[in-house]
Amino acid sequence: VSELCDFLKSLGWSGAQTVDASTGPWHEQLTKVLPGLSVLSQKPIPPADIESVLNGIVSLLVEMPQSAMPNAVDLFCKAVCSLNLKLALAGGAQAEDAKQQQQQQQQQVANVAPSVREAAAACKVSPLQNLFRILPENSPLRYTVYLALVETASEEKRMNQVVTDRVQLRNWMSDWQCSPEDRKTLWRRLHSALTRSGDTASANACLIDLMDAYTEQDASKARDEAIMCIVATLSDDSVYIMDHLLSLKPIQFLEGELIHELLMIFVSGSLTDYLTFADKNADFVRGLNICAESCMNKLRLLTLMRLAENKLELDYALLQDELKMESDDLEEFIIDAARKEAVFCKLDEVQRKVLVYGTTHRTFGRAQWTSLRHTLQQWHDNLQEVQTKLQVLAPGELDEIPSTTGQPSTAVSS
Repeated sequence: VSELCDFLKSLGWSGAQTVDASTGPWHEQLTKVLPGLSVLSQKPIPPADIESVLNGIVSLLVEMPQSAMPNAVDLFCKAVCSLNLKLALAGGAQAEDAKQQQQQQQQQVANVAPSVREAAAACKVSPLQNLFRILPENSPLRYTVYLALVETASEEKRMNQVVTDRVQLRNWMSDWQCSPEDRKTLWRRLHSALTRSGDTASANACLIDLMDAYTEQDASKARDEAIMCIVATLSDDSVYIMDHLLSLKPIQFLEGELIHELLMIFVSGSLTDYLTFADKNADFVRGLNICAESCMNKLRLLTLMRLAENKLELDYALLQDELKMESDDLEEFIIDAARKEAVFCKLDEVQRKVLVYGTTHRTFGRAQWTSLRHTLQQWHDNLQEVQTKLQVLAPGELDEIPSTTGQPSTAVSS
């Protein structure tokens, strides 16, 4: 601790006189030193030295008494997140005027070489990763470190080095005994970080988990976030099935509002329903900043899926009317829908029909579970019949094959 204090003092840290490693527990003195890490941003220092200092502190943090660790880990994470090492490693000079200094720093950071940016990123991200790994898997302090790691990795464009798997994160938060508010904070931070990194799909998925963290008691507080979740889902060209949103409490709270009515059109409505809604509520739709063409294309696909659910053949004329498309564009659209596995079909260009073999359901409720159960029961009966016939044709040769006479479970839950 004394060596660390002397090092920071040599860089100009004015708070060094408040630390006396010879008096009081060493962990208390270390906690006093942590705010002094800010001086690492003020002078050019070799990257290896910065990383060595931060990793050295990590090794001390994990040796602290359990009671002192939460405050120290929090201070360390805040200090690392606030470091502007790009400027320090570039050797930026200090300007006297505050405005001039800000402009000079912005220009210097913009001119930082890629190698310097990489070094700065490693200096900040690696120590946080090391601290996260060293802490016990069920330590609540991992939550604090993870938030700092997300913030730093996002700033340094290294989100690919952070675990963002939602299943893993949910397991971790259970291990860390996170409160509902802690869970919401993590999903918000991760959503923002993934959005900045350009991973829109993963960012939108975080919004779903954020909505799921709310209960009926506090769902009203999430109105703005619920609207953002709906808009993000509608804007995502890779998402077509949206009925899962309806089970989220904050989304249910919006029932009766225009945004909920719009969502219901995407869940179970048609292109005609959307066009009627958009014409009647033009200002509202325009205010959502959703691409109109993207919405049209998505509703065309959803409408096709709805039409194909209960029919084996679809006439070109019907599709042109329902999808509001010219005949020249229809076949290309159907081929693209089949490629996306929204529908399973073949084109009969002579009779101008679409022959439907199957489709992806827009909603999956009790009716779909019942249909699936019926299909599985048919498969079971057919296989049992085949086995019976084989036993007649080749008696004694199938004795070692497990019997399929046991009935499958018929419990179906929606």
